[in-house]
Amino acid sequence: MATITFDKGIITYTDNENNYNYSIDINNGIITNNRTNRKNKSLPPKFINACTDFMRDCWTGKKATNNCHLNNIIFYFYMKGNRGYSFYQLRIIDKLSAIGIYLTTLPTDYEVVEKNMARIAKRRKDFPNSTLQDILYAIQQEDIEKIIRNYCSPESPYYDYFRTYYRIFSQSKLSFVAYFLAHGLWDFYVRGETKEIEGWRKNDIYTNITDTLRDYFRMCDYFKKPYEKSDFFKQFVALSKTYKIEETTIENNTLKDFYSRYANKISFENNDFEVILPTCREDFKKEADSQHNCVYTTYFPKVLKNETIVVFIRRKAEIAKSYITCEIGINSGLIKQYLATYNRPVTDENAINFKKDYQDFLYTNF
Repeated sequence: MATITFDKGIITYTDNENNYNYSIDINNGIITNNRTNRKNKSLPPKFINACTDFMRDCWTGKKATNNCHLNNIIFYFYMKGNRGYSFYQLRIIDKLSAIGIYLTTLPTDYEVVEKNMARIAKRRKDFPNSTLQDILYAIQQEDIEKIIRNYCSPESPYYDYFRTYYRIFSQSKLSFVAYFLAHGLWDFYVRGETKEIEGWRKNDIYTNITDTLRDYFRMCDYFKKPYEKSDFFKQFVALSKTYKIEETTIENNTLKDFYSRYANKISFENNDFEVILPTCREDFKKEADSQHNCVYTTYFPKVLKNETIVVFIRRKAEIAKSYITCEIGINSGLIKQYLATYNRPVTDENAINFKKDYQDFLYTNF
């Protein structure tokens, strides 16, 4: 029968049936075969199986442990398996155990946990029944409030908007966002409404404000114009006029820069098909006309704003002819849409197989 113990940063794994006796020191990352006194580069044989058995026995009531350290360490290996474990993460887990937090899920960001360990300990003391997730969420909300109150007070009419959308803007832009909201932008979209804005009306206002601000910052960045805490609408109109005159050139340059950043990640082909990267507005318009879809009216603006990726799948035998319009998640590499004309599902078996190969390629690169 296998046993696992934990004391002062050292996991001891013993399996007399298979003649195993190992020490895993999470402080220095050294794994030692105690029977031969040799160092191991990998976890002991059947160690993960023992962790799995331990957790199953705990959940079924066959075994109980009040040792928070041991419970969390075994739970960590149970979740991680033979690969992906980290002695740095184990040391963080041990620190959480020291303040009495039993884990039900693993942290998603260990650096955040390490940075906030003192705050986690204090909140655990004040709210002893809180899970790690509860504590981290509360700390996150505290941090959000602190950031927001640097720019506006809870009494500000646009406080809820700022709290909801501040993450969209970089830190360097937040003071300008707050200034523009306080000097006319909020009032322009709210149009004198005094009652609380709710539902679709609230969503509509928040979306319009966000789109307007993003357009302002985008135009400033393109023309290398510094942001100014002055009349927002005067600036916006002047920028828009200049932008309109140079719109085609600006869009094409934006597309060129955008697709050049992703070219190595999304360019792909096989013997039958090739991924085509659009280079201008006209490419989107032609694709929409040929495919009878909304790639031009709906997705071209999103690509310009770097919100999604669109590519065209073409048969090599007819490379100039539209065949499949494909949308790719900009952060995940997930193929979100892969559609033939009139947004119909693809039925061509070869094209379906190409999609599978292309998805594997994208996941490798994202």
